[in-house]
Amino acid sequence: MIFGSRSISRGFENHAHTEAEHVYYILKGRGLMRLGERQYVVEPHTAIFIPPGVVHSLANTGLEDLLFIVVTVPAGELERRDRREDEVDHPDESASPSA
Repeated sequence: MIFGSRSISRGFENHAHTEAEHVYYILKGRGLMRLGERQYVVEPHTAIFIPPGVVHSLANTGLEDLLFIVVTVPAGELERRDRREDEVDHPDESASPSA
């Protein structure tokens, strides 16, 4: 399980997780959550359950950052994604350049 918070100024694109399920709890701001083919307005005190395999996105529609708590189970899928993103963002500086 991963438990954390996120703050977004714009949002994130449609995507799905094969194994992980999420629960979001909106703390501040206003947004539009897409779950499959449906869209929902989200605001403080809104809870959202996102099952595995469901395409989802979240757009900030307010004037302030959208702040929410996220709980993810199991953690493994997101930890692997984060490692891949870290490897792309911060390649090993000790590797010698190709000639």
